[in-house]
Amino acid sequence: MYQGLLDLNLSAAYNGVIDGWLGKGYVNPFYRQWGECPPEYIREHCRYSYVQVRSRNPLSARADFGFYCDAMNLKGMWGFAYYWDSSDWYIAWPFPENDGRYGTTVGWEMLHAGIQDSRCLHTLHELAARKGETVQFKLPAMPELMRMEAEELAALRNEIIEEILNLSHNDKEKQ
Repeated sequence: MYQGLLDLNLSAAYNGVIDGWLGKGYVNPFYRQWGECPPEYIREHCRYSYVQVRSRNPLSARADFGFYCDAMNLKGMWGFAYYWDSSDWYIAWPFPENDGRYGTTVGWEMLHAGIQDSRCLHTLHELAARKGETVQFKLPAMPELMRMEAEELAALRNEIIEEILNLSHNDKEKQ
């Protein structure tokens, strides 16, 4: 029954996409009558997703908008947030609290870092394709990515940058 339903074919609730990449089916909690969508269908058809972005979990914002998208072959991720006078919802700008303090934009900053992670990976693949080279870097699978800490995600980006520099350096040696 899930086939042909816009909610799952084009964009899926983030947990549903992750479930599919972890080998689990997904049941939309609002439309249980649609039945379970099998993981194979999710992996093959879901190319966009959406997720709430909150400052209280900046590592999640980085991973969600970066390497997770790449690991799940997503073309895009929509982020959304609400402001209900709560400091963990700050994304783009710090709102003043009643006591005069301002919140943080760390969620937004880490979302940006995730996009930069993904851009580095795409740059590597584009450069290698232009040069007829094989990319040596392999992004870990979702289960492993989901266990990584900030330092490990940064190390992945550094590894990608190192390979970009090596490919670029090889170009200069040939000239």
